[in-house]
Amino acid sequence: FNQANSAPNQFYLYNSSSIIDTLMIISPAIQNMSAGDKLVKFWAKSGSTFYDVPIMVGTMSSPNDPSTLHPLDTLVANATYMEFTVYLDTASGYNGTDQHVVIGHAGGTTFDALYVDDIAIEDIPACTPPWNIGASNITASGASINWTTLQGTCFKLEYGPAGFIQGTG
Repeated sequence: FNQANSAPNQFYLYNSSSIIDTLMIISPAIQNMSAGDKLVKFWAKSGSTFYDVPIMVGTMSSPNDPSTLHPLDTLVANATYMEFTVYLDTASGYNGTDQHVVIGHAGGTTFDALYVDDIAIEDIPACTPPWNIGASNITASGASINWTTLQGTCFKLEYGPAGFIQGTG
């Protein structure tokens, strides 16, 4: 069950019998992070098929002082590796001064294992991908497609019959 998302290595955070332990992966200082134009992507999963594990993502100014932690988001990992993305910008609560990214086991119950793999810190792209993609008013000849995005003018929607060549739709 503990197979890495991309072999051979992964982080393993296990809280044993304590729900108050501080279990965190802390990055080295990130160059130009104060620009507020970064995001962190990673894959994570719970260590059990019976429970989900909360994940805290945040930033901190000192990797040696847990009191400098600024949580930005809490996510939930289940038994299957999933990719998570958290924006490190002011809209997400980033304070503009911290230089370290933190991914932590957010506790909750005892004997919870969290696996984390493939961590990447990247610039936020000029055209961010949409989410909450949905279709409504579906008929034999059409449908309404909707999505949520940070920038609403940088998308091209292509469609065609099954097997069509992209760029010709």
